[in-house]
Amino acid sequence: MVPILLAALMSPSIQVESILSRPIDAVHKRYNAMDDKGVMLDCLKVEQTGPSKYIGVHHALIDGVFQLRLIESSNLLDWKHVRKLDGHAHQGTLRKFGDQWLLAWEKDGPKGNWIHLALFSNLADLLTGKVDRQIGLPRSLSKFAEGTPSIFNWNDPRHPERSVMTIRFHYWRDGDVDRQAEGSLGNFKTWRAEVRLGAVASLDSLYRGNIGDRDYFTAGQSYEILEAQMQKNDWSSWRILLREGSKPFNELKIVTEKGSRSFANPAVTVLNLPDGKPGIFASYFLPSQGNHKDEAGQLIYFRELSK
Repeated sequence: MVPILLAALMSPSIQVESILSRPIDAVHKRYNAMDDKGVMLDCLKVEQTGPSKYIGVHHALIDGVFQLRLIESSNLLDWKHVRKLDGHAHQGTLRKFGDQWLLAWEKDGPKGNWIHLALFSNLADLLTGKVDRQIGLPRSLSKFAEGTPSIFNWNDPRHPERSVMTIRFHYWRDGDVDRQAEGSLGNFKTWRAEVRLGAVASLDSLYRGNIGDRDYFTAGQSYEILEAQMQKNDWSSWRILLREGSKPFNELKIVTEKGSRSFANPAVTVLNLPDGKPGIFASYFLPSQGNHKDEAGQLIYFRELSK
């Protein structure tokens, strides 16, 4: 375990990397996390709604169909099911803009997968399912599938009808492997997408499988955390990459109690912990391949972020 005094002396970037690469050091954590119904919390993304109040979106396979589900918690470890958000739906994320909540997820259907967005005017509407506006984003980069959306930016959320939103996602390139893309949604109506270039494109030569889900957070600096697969069809080869600002991606050497080595679908939220202190909540999916049977499933944990 990293000593508390040493953690306090770390630079913010080193501390963030330490938290995200060492769940073994977290006192507060759950492997194979489930809600109060015994349903797995796959690909959980969490946001804070108030002091010691949190909501999360995750998916679960129910009777052979993926469901997107909403949950709530007061301690970040014990989660209560609130409602089903959608069927044939998964890989969800959510973000708060003022009083509004924006939900994005991946829909599946017989003709392929696509991204869907829904805007809620306030938390009460999100909890009860009253949608202000919604849109399905047409595929343009892959005829097969586009998904795992991340809400990157929204320049004027108070006026959706004259705003521009940036969504990052993956597309199934040539029906072979997932690669990174981004698109802009103008006026909550007009969608235009393109392949992402730059640092993320340079990963192709090292990670020959899928390069898929990602998340964004700010802890002193802005960060992007990304999943990448070393070999196609090898679920034991999923790795997590972290990028600070515009620097290159760095592969995290994640350490668990029982030596699991394959990690996917990262989600990170900077928030106030149940004791009121600033901290990081992290969520990884651990496939059964490449991981200890006692650790496979959804890993969730949090740690204090020293100033």
